[in-house]
Amino acid sequence: RTVMPTPTPTVNVVAYVAEAQNALSRGDYAAALAAYTKIADLEPGNPEPWITKSRLYMIEQDIPAAYSSAAKAVELAPQNAGALTALARAQDWQGAYEDAATHALDALDLEPENVETLAVLAEIYTDVGNVEIAQGYLDQALALDPNHVLALRNQAYLYERLLKYDEALAALDQALALDP
Repeated sequence: RTVMPTPTPTVNVVAYVAEAQNALSRGDYAAALAAYTKIADLEPGNPEPWITKSRLYMIEQDIPAAYSSAAKAVELAPQNAGALTALARAQDWQGAYEDAATHALDALDLEPENVETLAVLAEIYTDVGNVEIAQGYLDQALALDPNHVLALRNQAYLYERLLKYDEALAALDQALALDP
């Protein structure tokens, strides 16, 4: 009788997604980034892990890494609104406002009701001081999803820029209540 070795279970994308979600629930962004890197390795043509990595790098304020991840997502899927939005946000944080606006508007052309894209456009226009356009994008975003955390945070940011501190604190409190 021949004894065969016990097969080693293969870890797949589902396992890494669960690992990433578990890490995020603990606030362990490094572990979540590691899991999404493994997903990107297993699915080299999929832009989604790169988009998520860009978002996580933004949280960690590693803007060059956020930009690099978003650029890779756009390289893989140039017509993906999420990839374009991630790239726009990283460009905004780098001060490349024109490029950021161009990519965000391209994303909005693809998905006119993409709340994250609307929120990012509001952030870009707040950064350049065009508060009327910023507020218009925020109004659209929050009409579509009144509990969208990024839109609420960007509403707080806009209010702060307008010296409306009570309104800024209320919007930030609402965002923090949804995602501490």
